[in-house]
Amino acid sequence: MDYTAWITLSAVIIALGIGVASIIHTEIIQKREQRRRLLNEIAEWATKVTSWRSENRAIMTELASIKEVRQSKRLHHAYILEIINFFAAVTGLNMYISKVSLTFQQGLPEVVQKLIADLNEFLWLLVAYQIRLYTDIDGGEVDVGISEDPKWADEFTEKLEKSAGAVLEKVADIKTKGLGGNPKLWRFPKWFSKAG
Repeated sequence: MDYTAWITLSAVIIALGIGVASIIHTEIIQKREQRRRLLNEIAEWATKVTSWRSENRAIMTELASIKEVRQSKRLHHAYILEIINFFAAVTGLNMYISKVSLTFQQGLPEVVQKLIADLNEFLWLLVAYQIRLYTDIDGGEVDVGISEDPKWADEFTEKLEKSAGAVLEKVADIKTKGLGGNPKLWRFPKWFSKAG
């Protein structure tokens, strides 16, 4: 082979190398963006858990101001049903979020499972409370011992917020540490950067 053939062959090899490196780089960027989207979905799910309480404080204040007991209980029953529906929508994503969290490890699946368990328990307690409240309204009782329920609700809400906060903290840790992957996989080899 003569000199020009070697130059042409070298140029083709370099062009192929650059093309392959470009494809690999594009795939790495796409995987990173997909992982970022998945983390954002987990964070959004956990944020919903913490946001419901602040959105509903005004309603609780209004319910507390109603003097007529039976009317207050009916409205309270409707409000509890609304909260149950909200949390049913959130827990409807539990299986999906659980599977997505397995993509990352670094402790994320464990804190996600804790939040899922707390959500399921809270939803069960809300349904039980709603049934008791409905029985109270339907039976014409003025009070069947539900005066302590707001206390457990507050305690359990704090537990939920703590679990959701742990999930959000893990998501933030993973995002700040390169999306949970091996940092060496996200870079081109040193020889490639020196060649360019």
